[in-house]
Amino acid sequence: MRKFKYQTYLDQLKVPCPPVDYEERETIAYRWVFDPVVENESFLPQYFKNEERFVEADDIVKCNAIGLSFFISETTAKAKYGRFLERSKKLARSLGTHLASGTLKKEMGVNGLANEKGHFTFHPYIDAQLHKYFRIICEL
Repeated sequence: MRKFKYQTYLDQLKVPCPPVDYEERETIAYRWVFDPVVENESFLPQYFKNEERFVEADDIVKCNAIGLSFFISETTAKAKYGRFLERSKKLARSLGTHLASGTLKKEMGVNGLANEKGHFTFHPYIDAQLHKYFRIICEL
């Protein structure tokens, strides 16, 4: 069985993480990133940006936060970002300043199906180098 990038954190959870219904899928995906697109800034899970925020969270929330957020289309990614902008420009800018698109390949990790708002969570394998497969398409 392949190891995930954040396996030591996933192993501490009391729920299966990634969830058992997550699968290796090849899909076009969209993600908020920073310019330039580098691994440790644009592909760092929310959990590691502020671990204290998740101390009281249940393990399902932690599992999602250890994964990476992606969207199925430019439209759904921009819509969600717009909702963050309405709440706080500072918050939105902390999540990314640009929109990138790329292909998540099966050998990179596993993800669940997108929700009704076009969002899905991806758990990368230890050797995934996502920044090499995503290109900026516009500023947010």
